[in-house]
Amino acid sequence: MSKAKKGVYAAAITPIGADGEPDLKGLINYCRGLIAIGCDGVPPLGTMGAAALPFLFRQRVPEALARDVA
Repeated sequence: MSKAKKGVYAAAITPIGADGEPDLKGLINYCRGLIAIGCDGVPPLGTMGAAALPFLFRQRVPEALARDVA
């Protein structure tokens, strides 16, 4: 069993470009900013209707954050 996570977690709003694709660069910068001001984590795709987005979209967002922010 893993330990419970503690701290401040800010739900990220996923920016979407005019072409309907995720703005990964904007999201990465936004999440880095949240971490820089003291957030302990940023759960992506959870609270702003992201479940309705296409699967490949939902797959690319956490991959980009894990690669470029974590």
